[in-house]
Amino acid sequence: MAAGAKGGDLFENYVVSEVRKTLNNSGENSELWFYRNRDAREIDLVIERDGTLTPIEVKRGASPRRSAPSAFGLLDRSGLERGTGGVVCMKERVGHASRDCLYVPAWVL
Repeated sequence: MAAGAKGGDLFENYVVSEVRKTLNNSGENSELWFYRNRDAREIDLVIERDGTLTPIEVKRGASPRRSAPSAFGLLDRSGLERGTGGVVCMKERVGHASRDCLYVPAWVL
């Protein structure tokens, strides 16, 4: 299934469910959102917590493109603070994707 046409969709669902479980188990009161605008630019997961929006992009591979978090700036128009974003992927360790975005290995979840 992972190598099939829906492998990326399954991985994305896995990541969202793991994030939800982690937040529930830690007692966090956070809302999870998906964002897509009329130009079809999207953010796979937005965590809203304490007036801050944390954008997450999910990529199945170990070497996501540097442009993976390019839609995160769309949240700047929301009126809420944008926190450090993340690209959840199959990298071996946490690293910087940009000044305000981290690569997060899926196994960390």
